[in-house]
Amino acid sequence: MQVTSRVGGAWLQRLNNHPSTSVTFSFNVKLRPYAQVVKPINMTREIYVTRIVPVGGLFAVSLWLSNTAYLYLSVAFIQMVKAGG
Repeated sequence: MQVTSRVGGAWLQRLNNHPSTSVTFSFNVKLRPYAQVVKPINMTREIYVTRIVPVGGLFAVSLWLSNTAYLYLSVAFIQMVKAGG
């Protein structure tokens, strides 16, 4: 199936021969009717600071502390823990 356009021309014809074109076409034709439309969220600064920032901050602290623990453990102990778990 070749699609030509006055605007796209040869570029659009080359794009139609690419494998991702069939995947995109398949998604738009087969799955698009079942996709749900989600209303955009009005993200205020208050919502961002009270809901997003604490999660990101605590996750960063968790990574920091878990990586710091590796500095004080021996390699043999780490290997034993991995083998046991």
